[in-house]
Amino acid sequence: LENVRARVVYVPGNHDPMNQFRKELGAYRTSMFSLNIHEGFHEVYPGLVVCGYGGSCPSYDEHGEKVWDGYPFYRDEDMRQGLETVASGEALERYDRSERARVLHSDLGGEIPRRGRGAPFLPRESDSIIMLVHTGPFSSRTTVDPVYFEDKKIFMGSREVEACALSDRMQRRAAICIHGHTHAGYGEDQCGSVPVLNPGSLSEGRFAVVTVHLVEENGNASWKTKRVELLELPQVSVY
Repeated sequence: LENVRARVVYVPGNHDPMNQFRKELGAYRTSMFSLNIHEGFHEVYPGLVVCGYGGSCPSYDEHGEKVWDGYPFYRDEDMRQGLETVASGEALERYDRSERARVLHSDLGGEIPRRGRGAPFLPRESDSIIMLVHTGPFSSRTTVDPVYFEDKKIFMGSREVEACALSDRMQRRAAICIHGHTHAGYGEDQCGSVPVLNPGSLSEGRFAVVTVHLVEENGNASWKTKRVELLELPQVSVY
């Protein structure tokens, strides 16, 4: 993606090293032109902000038995504080704010909207949000794997992510919730008023294109999802 000069904004997954979750460990970004927004934000257009939260929680079968551990979260509720911080627009308080703002504004090249050079970036109350999470909402069908085992389904979603998406703040402001983690759950669903998208794994040739547009309602303008295209590359493998 970087070779075609796409802006690469990502959150780490459950197979990524711990330094992707903790900036103080170094090598917080995977490459020069990518941007890790775990517990952070990136403004992609005036009034449209991506907020990010990576990692996974444990996965369970339909009988409540744990199938896989989460990483770096050993319990679903371990995600709560970080998600609440992101949802409240205070995530940057947990980092060196001036440095984090510089990274958010300068790393991807091109004309990236700014709110004052050198100033810490925090979303405004009027901003629309794109939720970018590794693990999706628990009740969404996009977080259920029905094929890994022949005799049972695996529920790979997070109740904490779902609670965040269902919060008043996100129900009013979120244009879409995009997640990964559950390769077999690719597709679309809803979490209250928020569209949920699992584009699938690019290693399996799956990806999606999301089109958003600015909508005015009762004198207020907000970004909404206009169209989602689920796409697939033929016979693609990175292995």
